[in-house]
Amino acid sequence: MIKEVLVEAKRLLVEKGHTTRAFARDANGGVVGANNPHARCYCAFGAVRAAAVHLVGDSAAGDLVRRAVDALETQGNFGSLMAFNDKNPTDVVLALFDKV
Repeated sequence: MIKEVLVEAKRLLVEKGHTTRAFARDANGGVVGANNPHARCYCAFGAVRAAAVHLVGDSAAGDLVRRAVDALETQGNFGSLMAFNDKNPTDVVLALFDKV
């Protein structure tokens, strides 16, 4: 199920866009939650969260998000996924999803 979450998260990043310093942003650039229906672009963590909720529902998403983020974070020596997201361009963030 982790792979499915990562595939869906990458799809969100490609189709809706990538952002930094927020889980998601609306059409005006305002910060919104990853599951907000007005979300128009995501950070890597926000995309993972939105994908997990989409696939298994909000109440079951927490553990799946943690495992998916762990899978991404083990692919490099960069600390947290959120820090990696904020320090790298979109193509580098997307490439991380392909390593899992």
